[in-house]
Amino acid sequence: MKKAEINESIWITQDLSFQNIVAHELNFDDDIKTHARGERKAAYTILEEKSCFIKKFNANEVDYAIKIEKIMEIENAINAMIYLAKKKGNYRKGDKLIIVVSNPNFHYDISTDVQSDVKAIEFMKHIAKILSSNESLNITQCHFNVKIFSIPVAVNLTKS
Repeated sequence: MKKAEINESIWITQDLSFQNIVAHELNFDDDIKTHARGERKAAYTILEEKSCFIKKFNANEVDYAIKIEKIMEIENAINAMIYLAKKKGNYRKGDKLIIVVSNPNFHYDISTDVQSDVKAIEFMKHIAKILSSNESLNITQCHFNVKIFSIPVAVNLTKS
C-alpha cells in the first residue's frame, strides 16, 4: 500500500482528532534522506607540506600531514598518501621507497625499510611493534616523509 492509499483510508474511516494523531505518527518520507557524495565531509585530508627532488640520489621527497575525521579511515588515508607520493614522485615498478614518521611525542623517528612497495597495513603494524604499550599515537600530529628512489633500468644490449 502506498502512502496516499493509507492516508485516504484513514481519512474516510476516522474522526478529525484521530486523523491528526495518525498523520503526526505516520509522517512518511517518500525518499531516503542521504547526503550527496559532494556534500559529505571527507573522512580524511592529506596535506602536502613540501616536496623536492634530490638530484644526487635521483630521488623525490615529499612531506605530508594527515587529518582524520573517522578513526576507521586511518588505513585508507595512509594508502591514499602512499598513492599520492608515488604519483608525485613518478614511481615506476622497481623503484624503492621509504616512509619516515616524525611526531613530537616520539623519542626518535620511525621509518620503514627501503622497499619496492609499502602497504598501509604493514606500515601500521611496523609502527605498533615499535611503540611501547604505554604510548599512544595521534596521527594528526604526525608528519610523514616519503622518499622515492628511482632505480635505473638496464637495457639488454646485444653484442655485434
